Amino acid sequence: MDTDSQWKIVGISGIFFATIYKIPQILKLIKTKQGKDLSNKMFLLHLTAYILLLAYQFGTNTDNILISYYIIGIIQTSILLFLKYFYRNTSSVENEVATPYQLSITEI
Repeated sequence: MDTDSQWKIVGISGIFFATIYKIPQILKLIKTKQGKDLSNKMFLLHLTAYILLLAYQFGTNTDNILISYYIIGIIQTSILLFLKYFYRNTSSVENEVATPYQLSITEI
């Protein structure tokens, strides 16, 4: 196996992990139906970075692995932003199960 093939495997492995790292957050948003604690600025900055870096990759035609990463990142960040706004009016009280520590003395 030549050096380019070895580096391509490293790149594809990196894309795999970069692709799955947001899945737990997406699933948590769907499960809890609450995204008020997530930072809008962080998502918008992340999305802007992906778009600019994707434009750079297309402009320089340098690396298909990075282009794939940026496209997947844009999709995942867009899903997170959509879910955050979709669940913005959901009350946290509706989604929580009381634990003994949250109950008042009169409820115990």
